[in-house]
Amino acid sequence: MLLAVVASFAALTAVVATADAVPSADVTVARWVQGVDFPAWTELLRLAAYVTDKPAAPVILGALLFALWLRRLATEVIVLVIAQTLYFPQLWMKDLVQRPRPTEDLISITEIGDGFAFPSGHMALGVTVYGTLAMIALTRLEPGWRRNAVLGGSGAILIFSAVSRSAFGAHWPSDALGGVLLGGIWLFVITRLYLSMRRPGDLPGPLRRPLALAESLLLETTPRRLLQRLRRA
Repeated sequence: MLLAVVASFAALTAVVATADAVPSADVTVARWVQGVDFPAWTELLRLAAYVTDKPAAPVILGALLFALWLRRLATEVIVLVIAQTLYFPQLWMKDLVQRPRPTEDLISITEIGDGFAFPSGHMALGVTVYGTLAMIALTRLEPGWRRNAVLGGSGAILIFSAVSRSAFGAHWPSDALGGVLLGGIWLFVITRLYLSMRRPGDLPGPLRRPLALAESLLLETTPRRLLQRLRRA
């Protein structure tokens, strides 16, 4: 499965990087998406785009990290932080491919993005954050409405965010697809790391000590632990 995703991302990157013009499929799909119109459609897309971009996304991530830290879920805090390191590779990919953003002579533009287009940072980082959150829910929560809410909410945000990239003219559909594939590759790595951290014996030797130290530090600095220390003093 991972090899298929990696191969798909590599093939898509090669097509985008070597194309002399925007592929007709990108233009056709983008125009079709921009033609969709029904009550609350635009508002849904704007909301999804908002929660996967600055300033909302960092605030949401910070709130998640804080809530997990308060509940002494150090492993989950660490994997969510590590998931964010994809920010730098996706920037390097943009600079490598240097694909221009969509232009008004081809589709309608209502959102002007910064920098190059491929892959979509919205989607790459969105998949890692909300994908990791869904993975934590599957692992930590019992089957029921809370788990379903996290899974359904994360999935809906990613779907609507992907559609919004073309609907607002910020990206071509293949940019969003590239972001999903890149985010999916990193999510696979994060998932393996998370499951290994829950079984420390499965971690590679060089990672055991630094990750154990990070977990210990997080656990020793929670308000509950600090209050216990104050009472003993």
